[in-house]
Amino acid sequence: MDRGSDLAKNKKPKHRLQKFRPEWLKNQLFKMWLMPNNFNEYEAYYKFCKQTIKSERIVLKNHALSKKHKAIM
Repeated sequence: MDRGSDLAKNKKPKHRLQKFRPEWLKNQLFKMWLMPNNFNEYEAYYKFCKQTIKSERIVLKNHALSKKHKAIM
């Protein structure tokens, strides 16, 4: 068996950081609570909790659908 090809199959692609996108502020799911983080373009700011969150659409979406977020909203 060729070890080189086995390693290539098991190697995960690198995760790319996502920058905050201003068009997210137009999304009904995000626009009430989301702001850009002025200090880090790879994070967003959550107005109501006064916390930062990763600027990844799936992370933002999962947060918006979470029980904790719904309780605050």
